[in-house]
Amino acid sequence: MLELYLLESGVRISVPEWASFEDTPEDPYLVRIRPKPVTNDVGADKEIEVSLLSKDGKRKQKITGMLRSGTWTLKWFGWPGMTYDSDYWSTLWTTTPLRVEESRQLGGDWTGRSPAEGVPASHFALLATTTIKVPPGRYIFHTVSDDGIRVFVDDRSIIARWNHHGPTADNAPVDLDAGPHTIRVQYCQEDGAAVLRLDWTRQ
Repeated sequence: MLELYLLESGVRISVPEWASFEDTPEDPYLVRIRPKPVTNDVGADKEIEVSLLSKDGKRKQKITGMLRSGTWTLKWFGWPGMTYDSDYWSTLWTTTPLRVEESRQLGGDWTGRSPAEGVPASHFALLATTTIKVPPGRYIFHTVSDDGIRVFVDDRSIIARWNHHGPTADNAPVDLDAGPHTIRVQYCQEDGAAVLRLDWTRQ
């Protein structure tokens, strides 16, 4: 999502046809721009140019950036009574989840609260998958996790910190062709702080 805060009313904004505006009734000066939902299972990293024109037509501005159109499938589980080295983890991901949802984003700070309806506030786990298509090149995948995290690209493990820890950053370089590529994230929260972030940038 691209978020803009306008300093005056009446600004005319133009975006590519594949992007759309999100209603912001809480603040008429706040503009949120998102990719339209994709019609297939592959989300693309897309460069965007936003044009702004003042109400009197005398001032123009252009903003560029990157928007992602991928959709994550999130499957939530509970893991009471298990440990990080339990042999049951590979089986857990194949059991019936507590909740399944589709989301345009992955992660958040769930400290002291449930991450989703029907999911406990501690000892929960997440299996998240998406498919992306990016320009060929070397990418750095960045994560911040508390607690356990594993990240796979096309079933290849690139980040593995499967233990109890405070908010910790990890980075992994990955060479990607035109794709598509499948990203799979396994995450678990024991107790206390609960943080998950994932991003990738082209080197």
